[in-house]
Amino acid sequence: MKGNFCGINNFKPGQKTREALAEVDRITRSANILTHLLSAVPLFQFFAGRSSYLGSSVLNSSYNISTYDWGKLASALSSVEKVKRSQLEKLASEMMVRTYGAESKFWECVYNAL
Repeated sequence: MKGNFCGINNFKPGQKTREALAEVDRITRSANILTHLLSAVPLFQFFAGRSSYLGSSVLNSSYNISTYDWGKLASALSSVEKVKRSQLEKLASEMMVRTYGAESKFWECVYNAL
């Protein structure tokens, strides 16, 4: 049951769990990189390709900042988190079935925490 947190004493992950934890790390790092890239998009759009004339660049940037669709950026950023969570839930769910004993219980705890 979601939100039902649990604890496991003296847990030693097996090979399948260690491989899955590496996948958790990969998913998390990829999502973080994508979040940083998406966060940089507005700056790139405001300032890239502007003329070298400073006044023109500042005026264009001001216009772009005031007309930028911040809602779309927020939606894109929250979508990254949703996709990450979905991938982690799927992995934890699969690992509950692919493992047994304490390892299966560990993955159940992970799934419930997501």
